Amino acid sequence: MNLNYQQFQNMRDFRKDVDNIVDHGGTVTKEYTRLQGRLSDYLNGDDSSADPFDTLAEAVKGKATPQEIADLERAALIEGAASREDRASARNHVETELTAAMRVEYRTTATSNYELMRGRFNDNAARYTELARIVAPDTDPAQLVTAGRQEREAWGELQTLTHELDDALSLVHTAATLAGANIDDTKSSYIGIAVRPQQERRRAIWAAWESGNKWANLVSLAVKVEAPDLEDITKYREPKPIETRYARAAIGFRPYDYDPEEGDAPHGFNSQQLENALS
Repeated sequence: MNLNYQQFQNMRDFRKDVDNIVDHGGTVTKEYTRLQGRLSDYLNGDDSSADPFDTLAEAVKGKATPQEIADLERAALIEGAASREDRASARNHVETELTAAMRVEYRTTATSNYELMRGRFNDNAARYTELARIVAPDTDPAQLVTAGRQEREAWGELQTLTHELDDALSLVHTAATLAGANIDDTKSSYIGIAVRPQQERRRAIWAAWESGNKWANLVSLAVKVEAPDLEDITKYREPKPIETRYARAAIGFRPYDYDPEEGDAPHGFNSQQLENALS
């Protein structure tokens, strides 16, 4: 069996991702663990085994039965005829079959693992939001010199939670992918598992996400930072481009920016406000 690079990488990524989830408290079945061990033993086995013809000769000199000798002879002939490509093909086939079986077995715990990672992320997000009501996460540390103890402690915890949220989101993404969610490594997918979608705030949410301090900016928008139920996960598309449109002015027409995400006028203007702005 010949595998292209992407097929090979997908198998390795799957097993690596499961290991990552398990390392952070996730679970797999005993059968998954057994298959994992068998595959590891096979892939990491010693390829420098004794020459099969030497083994056959030793068997004939020793006390091997006729049947055992016949089996060793057959194995020696097969081994001698096998090329390097044949051996690689055999290993690829075994790895593919066992990884496929491991994928099926992982489904047993995939949802519970997602719920575990989701719960941790949501707990951190709730705590972050709570502390952000005490002090803005992006407050200049110099301004905290004269602040109260509560504000200083809240600010310090917020800095830690910023990194913990990033790490927790990565695990939520991994667990969701392993559980079959229709997501990828795009920003649309990460936003989709990090915030409750709000159509009317789409452009602001994307701007906050792409800023250097996404959690602080999302909270400042009063956006709900929370990973959804597995079946509710969807990608959060990018906002549509700003369009140039024209409105009648005192003389002729004047161009204005039209935001298709916010309505029929720039920045949510109604028709009268638009007319006043362009007159």
